[in-house]
Amino acid sequence: MADDRVATLIGSTIGMICLTTLVISVRIMVRSNLRAYGLDDRFGKHHQDISIAAYEQFLKVSYLEDFENRRTDDIATKLTIVTSATYSYGLALAKMSFAVLYIRMLPGRRLIMMNKGIIAFLCCQAIEESLIPVFQCKPVAKAWTVEKEGVCLDLPVLWWCGFAFNLCSDLILFIEPIPTLWRLQLPLVKRLGLIAMLSLGLMVVAISVIRMHSVSQMGHDDTYDLAIPIIWSEAEISTLIVCSCVPSLRKMLQKLSWFHQVPGLSNPDMPHEPIETIGQARTKPLFRGKGGQKAGCTDESDLTGTTTYPLTVMSHPPLISDDVIKGAQESICDASREHTVTYSGHELTY
Repeated sequence: MADDRVATLIGSTIGMICLTTLVISVRIMVRSNLRAYGLDDRFGKHHQDISIAAYEQFLKVSYLEDFENRRTDDIATKLTIVTSATYSYGLALAKMSFAVLYIRMLPGRRLIMMNKGIIAFLCCQAIEESLIPVFQCKPVAKAWTVEKEGVCLDLPVLWWCGFAFNLCSDLILFIEPIPTLWRLQLPLVKRLGLIAMLSLGLMVVAISVIRMHSVSQMGHDDTYDLAIPIIWSEAEISTLIVCSCVPSLRKMLQKLSWFHQVPGLSNPDMPHEPIETIGQARTKPLFRGKGGQKAGCTDESDLTGTTTYPLTVMSHPPLISDDVIKGAQESICDASREHTVTYSGHELTY
């Protein structure tokens, strides 16, 4: 491998290790402070651990392939096989973290079942893609010993099949939340911001295409041509890690003063007008006057609110006419110390 590509590979690997470690640390800190550390965060943490292991193998490969002798070539080939396996598991765990997040966030039984199916598919795909590089040849040792007699699988065909599966899973994962987010009762700018935040993973699709193009351009000198595909593989894993941490990074940025000056992002967590639940509606005072005082003796216009019944939340209260409510109001005015009026076996609480 030429010196310039060795330096480029080492520099990009170290940079991506620092970047992914930073964003994962921020994610864990934010989620722990919110007491919301969940399964998707565990997947993200394991993804980071496996990714660092893959980055270490990349560094070893770039170091060993700079020497030209048979022993180091065999070791470099073995490390390349290990790197391929760790890359497959790292990519699968990153996508699983998105699927687990969608199970928690998106409503609908069909979406939940679909995301569980995606998790199962990604698990099987990772196992398959990690075993193929190891058992690609017969005998197995021929995979890292070129001069050994035997036959091997046509790996480029398998690479393109894996690329097709990854492309489909990426498109499903990162387009899936768009319809649900678009139906949210939020301003258009905030809806577009949420969609963009959760769809940043579509950049992974573009990086995957570039990576496969670089793989298809590899010639006979694998030790030289392998550097560019390795760099794009690192970029693909790192992009997935960063995209999975964007919501937590947004929480961190909200603490900065200049962030609130960005249009559409100021006060992003401001609560909207509360929606009245069944229980809240039934616990309103029947007769409400000015200043929150009992208004049983005020005008007819003050007869606003909902009655409270000693029934369960799911039961249906009986219909009460306006004449009955007026009669109850007069009874309240006559009995200064009474707090309940009984009608048809049900207590009216004011």
